[in-house]
Amino acid sequence: MLHTTFNKSLPAILLFGVLSLLSTAQDFPDAMYNTKTAKHINIQQTKLFIVPPDGFIQKEGIIGIMSPDDKSGITVIDAPGADYRTASVTFTKEAMEAKGLKVILSKQITFNGYPAKLMIVYGSANSTNYELMFGDTSFIDLVMATFPTDDTLMGEKIENAFKTLAFDKTLKLNPLAAIPFTLDYAKQGFHVKNALNNTLLLVNSKDSLSTDTLIPSVTSWFTPLTSNIDVKTLAVNTLTKLEESGFDIRESKNEETKVINGYNAYEAELYGTLRGKQAMAYFLSIGTNEKAVIYVGVAFSDFVNNLNRFKKLAYTVSFKKGDKK
Repeated sequence: MLHTTFNKSLPAILLFGVLSLLSTAQDFPDAMYNTKTAKHINIQQTKLFIVPPDGFIQKEGIIGIMSPDDKSGITVIDAPGADYRTASVTFTKEAMEAKGLKVILSKQITFNGYPAKLMIVYGSANSTNYELMFGDTSFIDLVMATFPTDDTLMGEKIENAFKTLAFDKTLKLNPLAAIPFTLDYAKQGFHVKNALNNTLLLVNSKDSLSTDTLIPSVTSWFTPLTSNIDVKTLAVNTLTKLEESGFDIRESKNEETKVINGYNAYEAELYGTLRGKQAMAYFLSIGTNEKAVIYVGVAFSDFVNNLNRFKKLAYTVSFKKGDKK
């Protein structure tokens, strides 16, 4: 979701859209409690259910539902183990406005019996977002809806769908099964530490119970691709974010564009510092014209052996259903 500074000199059609939102927002309920019906569908990888607007579908790699033109959608971030009381402190109107955003509505509500916060935010020159955060001491869910501000009909559809949201805490999830790619991690001596939101965190099997933050690890995640993005461009963008997150890259080696398992790929070895320690990362961006996997293996010692293991595991990547090479 993209937020940018609110522009007070809105075109008339956008201003009309914002005013329409202001009027409908006043009627948003203080308590939302829905039970599942035959019209509800499960938002995959979550315990949420929704009655989708006509034409909205669930797409591979997106945890949520999208309109046919991909301009509107409702997505979910699930955070089991997180504490709502702590996270909700920073989920406020003041925090949003400090970023230069226009908050149309901010209110505390209850959602299916859970404490919740709801905000409607004007995010860009033509984008409006509904954001709902709820949970307890054991989990947080963040539901985000976005649509073009000047599309008042779509805004009504999104709001109506938002109001049908239902939550089933008893639902058993299998996030590993829902991840749209595979890695032969067991055969390579790795263990799944976490699988969530289309992301896999792997560690050595012998380190599966370790709380040491300096053990070798592999993080890999799925992302859809647009027509103007290829695996090399995706790699460049991701490496920039990797540096912004604290990996000080001092040297890169063996950068190469190649084909792995029939997929376009870009790989590199990165050397530098992370968390104040010498570190090595093996980086791989691999995929098709429509989807990709980013794979990052990080080690703080024994670089040669860990690099070989990271590469051997990376070369087992494969996509599940809808595989188009």
